[in-house]
Amino acid sequence: AEHLCAVSHCVAEETRRLLNLGDRHIEVIPNPIDTEVFVPSPSGTREEDGLILFAGTVAERKGIRQLIQAMPRILAAVPHARLEVYGGEVIDPAPPKPLTAGLVRSMPPEVAARVEWKGRVDRGTLAHAIRRASICVYPSHMEAMPIAWLEGMATGKALVVSKTGPGPEVVDDGVTGLLCDPRDPDSIAEQIIRLLNDAPLRCRLGSAARQAAVQRYSLDKIVEQNLAYYRSLADVS
Repeated sequence: AEHLCAVSHCVAEETRRLLNLGDRHIEVIPNPIDTEVFVPSPSGTREEDGLILFAGTVAERKGIRQLIQAMPRILAAVPHARLEVYGGEVIDPAPPKPLTAGLVRSMPPEVAARVEWKGRVDRGTLAHAIRRASICVYPSHMEAMPIAWLEGMATGKALVVSKTGPGPEVVDDGVTGLLCDPRDPDSIAEQIIRLLNDAPLRCRLGSAARQAAVQRYSLDKIVEQNLAYYRSLADVS
């Protein structure tokens, strides 16, 4: 290839390392989101206190197991907390083994009662669900430039996301969200508890997250970046 482009600096640098690309330039253009669909709740609309939202494929790489393992500690500190999980699951191929069923079996009954598995939903339903939530939690083990994170930010929600991969690139820790160790249920629980117990912090992080999403990931912004990049290539040729 004469030119290289990636959706995040994390992807660019990992590709550079794996393919021994040296000092070749890799343009970074993030994924866009519709900041007019994923919007904060109208003024005066209350979030559902204690509602934690996870959206994404129900797969090991998304950190859903560690999030479930964090729930007992979360409930011990915030008894009214509950988790809604949005997204379809990946079935392990040999032998076929649904992840959700195994996670449900692993939970004590009192924890299972506080977790709802919503499955796949349309974008409008998801946008409404995010607006209802107190916080969004995405403890992914690996990502490129996760759309779900950006949608949570655009909705003005305080996020807990992975400190690995593009996490620090997307979320400024303590400013637009909180970072956690995605493989450590205690780290996930600690950050969730911190947010659930601090409404002013949630509000501050959510407001900053919305501003960052509009400035960095809106459709208009990313379309202009794409146009400028490909025009520059045309000029070079």
